[in-house]
Amino acid sequence: MFSAGTATQTGMGLVPLSWTEIKAWVDCNDLTDTISPWELILIRKLSEEYCAEYHRASDVRRPEPYLPVIENVEEIRDKVANQLASIFSGYKKIKG
Repeated sequence: MFSAGTATQTGMGLVPLSWTEIKAWVDCNDLTDTISPWELILIRKLSEEYCAEYHRASDVRRPEPYLPVIENVEEIRDKVANQLASIFSGYKKIKG
């Protein structure tokens, strides 16, 4: 899918790959005899889902689909929480 592209940017925003774009990708890569119809449908569906997730990510609590996956999120959150607690504790001591 990444070779074909994840989506297309238009004047109306991000949209899934069109069947014309997928066909052009197949033709340019000489895949006509090697790619099956279900794979083409899958590429289109993945593009649709990518766009849907991209639009859902306008919610600041939801990560964008193009960011790398962080495996140890809880560990990182704990570390950041401890750092913030330390900063605020120091600030509290200064303010008295």
